[in-house]
Amino acid sequence: MMKMLINRRNKNQMLLLLFVVVFVIFTPGPAKCKSLSETDVRLAVTTWVRQVTADANPDAVIEQMEPHVVNGQTVAYIAHLKGGGYCLCGCNDLVLPVYLYSPKGRFDPANPGLQCILWEIGARTEYLSSASTASDPALEAYEQTLVERAIFWQQLFEGKISSRPATEKDTEAAPDMMVLNFTPKWHQRNPFNMYCPAGDTSCTNCCPGDPCGPCPPRDPTVVGCTATAAAQLMKYWWWPASGNGDHSYDWDGDDSCPQGGNPGAGAQELYAYFGDPYDWPNMANQYVSDGSGGWMDENGNPLTQAQIIAAANLSYEAAVAVEMDFGRCGSGAPVGEAVDALQEYFYYDTDAYSGPRDSVDEMIEEIRWLRPFLMGGHRDEAETKGHSWVVYGYNQIEPGPQFLMNMGWGPGNNDAVWYSCGSVPYIYNQRIGMQIAPASAVRFVGTYAYPGLGPGSPNCPYLTFAHALSDEDLPDGTQLMFKAGTVHTFGIHPTLINKPLTLKGHEVIIN
Repeated sequence: MMKMLINRRNKNQMLLLLFVVVFVIFTPGPAKCKSLSETDVRLAVTTWVRQVTADANPDAVIEQMEPHVVNGQTVAYIAHLKGGGYCLCGCNDLVLPVYLYSPKGRFDPANPGLQCILWEIGARTEYLSSASTASDPALEAYEQTLVERAIFWQQLFEGKISSRPATEKDTEAAPDMMVLNFTPKWHQRNPFNMYCPAGDTSCTNCCPGDPCGPCPPRDPTVVGCTATAAAQLMKYWWWPASGNGDHSYDWDGDDSCPQGGNPGAGAQELYAYFGDPYDWPNMANQYVSDGSGGWMDENGNPLTQAQIIAAANLSYEAAVAVEMDFGRCGSGAPVGEAVDALQEYFYYDTDAYSGPRDSVDEMIEEIRWLRPFLMGGHRDEAETKGHSWVVYGYNQIEPGPQFLMNMGWGPGNNDAVWYSCGSVPYIYNQRIGMQIAPASAVRFVGTYAYPGLGPGSPNCPYLTFAHALSDEDLPDGTQLMFKAGTVHTFGIHPTLINKPLTLKGHEVIIN
């Protein structure tokens, strides 16, 4: 009997030892920083573009790997694709392989949005490398994610990517991928800036010292990315019919020229009246130069002066509404100013808000509600070096989702780029403007844990289609926007739709 007990004890001890050994072997240790060579990054990005991303190109070839150097150190790469397109890439296995992918565009070094993202890659790399080397406790919550990133890099080197499992479509679920019907491809230059102030006429170069320069200043000042983003959002909604009131402010002049020039040139009071009707039918999706001073749409049709004025007028009024700091080399205003202006002057819902970007989940949710949103990034607390744009789609991939962005730099020039977001927080300055929708013409329907019926607003949507139809205050002609992937069941009793409504949704079931 004693011998049996001893054997059992030894067996248990051996099992415990085996468990400890296995646990030590298979439990991830602290993430270690590993810089990657140009060859490694080229291999990984080639696989990523061919097999992983939205708008994948199975025949993609990288024509050139251009290093992005900061203080003598390569912190990112611009991968130029043969035949057009490029990627902004990490070069350390603690960061994502690709942060921005343009399937068709050409890299423009003067684009502040692209420079902001390159700076972001470098900042992320520096922070994660330093934190990893110092065994910073702040990384403990993301240990598994960082280990998985390193594994993902290795899979890309080897060209072995696991396929994503299919989602059941008969139950409520977020679609794997969504792209909203966001059609404008506007920019900040001519003809959109035709009503903007002249600015510093003595400025001759917006990028002194840049090997890709010189960069001639625009004439007159540019609209500003925040105003262009807001104007494109209004074009998406075709709202409002006309604005509310007017606004004026003292512009302190053009100080955008980085070298020489005449700071403060052109200072004046700027004014806009928002009460005239907006000519939505006459606003084209694209304004393309015909090479002889005129403008065409995306199909090559000549645009009339009325069509040019309609877009330029909206762009200027959006700029005045956010109190744009105009400049020939760049105009600026924070994302939050656009949200406030849309509510105050353009009749957008008071549920709209701006704040730091926290979770990729909230970004996906916003697209599921069929609402494009504002996003901005900047390099300093004063928000003086950055860019604002519109997000209008997402793609669920590993190790983190992509978001489709309109950068506001016109057709063929980064009008549609995919931006990758991971779950590791970005310690620098990114902001979003969300729940932006017309205040009265649009209401929202979807499963939502709101106590009571909910008025159908962005923050308090109707729970179901039946709840929306039971609202006696629902106006005729309302657009009902159904949250993508939701199911709405009426049960055994028939329901009568007794007023004209427009129903919009994506992968929505009504039965």
